[in-house]
Amino acid sequence: MNLPQRHAMTPIGQLKKHPQNPRRGDVAAIKSSIRRNGFYGEVIAQEGTGYILAGNHRFEAAVQSGATSVPVCWVECDERTALKILLADNRTGDLASYNDELLVGVLAELDKTPEALDGTGYTNQDYSALLASLDAGREPEQQVTPGGVGQKIKVSIGEYQGFATPESYARLVATVHSREDAEALFRKLLGMSCASPI
Repeated sequence: MNLPQRHAMTPIGQLKKHPQNPRRGDVAAIKSSIRRNGFYGEVIAQEGTGYILAGNHRFEAAVQSGATSVPVCWVECDERTALKILLADNRTGDLASYNDELLVGVLAELDKTPEALDGTGYTNQDYSALLASLDAGREPEQQVTPGGVGQKIKVSIGEYQGFATPESYARLVATVHSREDAEALFRKLLGMSCASPI
């Protein structure tokens, strides 16, 4: 179902922040984004009332940044639907998650530019904390001391050390960075050459 809607550049005097919006946004961070990236997208507002259903804090940041008008998507809906849109827009954002490794990659790429993280909403402290949390969540390095078939192999996983025969391994997780490393590990574990790719 599509709501009836129209799009218009609208003077800020025709819009009102919704009095029942429970969300408390970071207007300073949004202003930083507007300053660096410009205002993009639209504010969603209810026809007839002028209440903003999505983008209350973007609107406030735009006004504080000197905007006299903003792009608006005007939707025709009753009050109950308007409140549901207001809540759903906030809540669906809350329910999202991040691929932290991908996020770190994007931040690392931007951090190399002259503007660094300016305009991303992330601070250097955020970036450092994210890197630290990823490092803390990584599996400890695993080291294997050579041994042949039927011989015990010394295995170090973090601070744990133990011995086992290669035949007793059900599963060993190891990080390798090349085919040569994979073949060397395979030979150490099984005491044989690797004839096919791993």
